[in-house]
Amino acid sequence: MIQINPIVRLRELLDAAKIPYENVDSIGISRVKYPSYAHEVCSAIWGIGTYGYEAGAIEIMGLLTPEEEAYGCVTGWLTPEEVFSRIEAHYRKEVNDGEA
Repeated sequence: MIQINPIVRLRELLDAAKIPYENVDSIGISRVKYPSYAHEVCSAIWGIGTYGYEAGAIEIMGLLTPEEEAYGCVTGWLTPEEVFSRIEAHYRKEVNDGEA
């Protein structure tokens, strides 16, 4: 059973935290590109063919754990909250380092 688009929830979380991102949707795929102002650090997608699509989960490229990187360049089956947590941690580090 396909659930409601989890990218919508991710966008709500990012908006509430005032973290910049870009919507890059195309037919059948919803995508968040983070950040919106520089080299892409993370791409979060959901749509037909993505890892976790039917379960309403998000697939990401970037901001992977070392264990995830050992298995490939993407990981899936993440909740919007899990993806947000990774993005928020990176963003807060960049802000504290004066780069964002």
